[in-house]
Amino acid sequence: MMAGRWWARVSLQMVLGIAVHGSGAGAVENAVDRLQAIRSGPNGNVQIELYSSSGFPVRNEIAVLEIGGKEFLISQYPPNGDTRTLIFTLTPEEFAKLRDGDRIVFKYGRGEQLEKKDFGRLDKKRLEKDKK
Repeated sequence: MMAGRWWARVSLQMVLGIAVHGSGAGAVENAVDRLQAIRSGPNGNVQIELYSSSGFPVRNEIAVLEIGGKEFLISQYPPNGDTRTLIFTLTPEEFAKLRDGDRIVFKYGRGEQLEKKDFGRLDKKRLEKDKK
């Protein structure tokens, strides 16, 4: 009788664990993805800083920021090398062509990709000007 109850408890925990955590992808499901900042960068460029608790691992594929269907490819990790933060650089002209409310998406590789991270919608009022 005790062995049966023990097995039932373990089975229930396993089922609950699968329901809560998925099939090993729980960390991705619970990831925090946010637009950290939009700021003026060197030479008047605009830097868009993304943060993801699951990180932006280095891959043999280009990191792409897509805003309103337009793709931007110039990116870098911050000076401290934290791979949970990725900073994309746009020219002032590129930024000016974007519209408020455009969807912000991160992906690896150009064109349509299955794996994407959604960072909400663009709010140009968030642009932080240099305070020099």
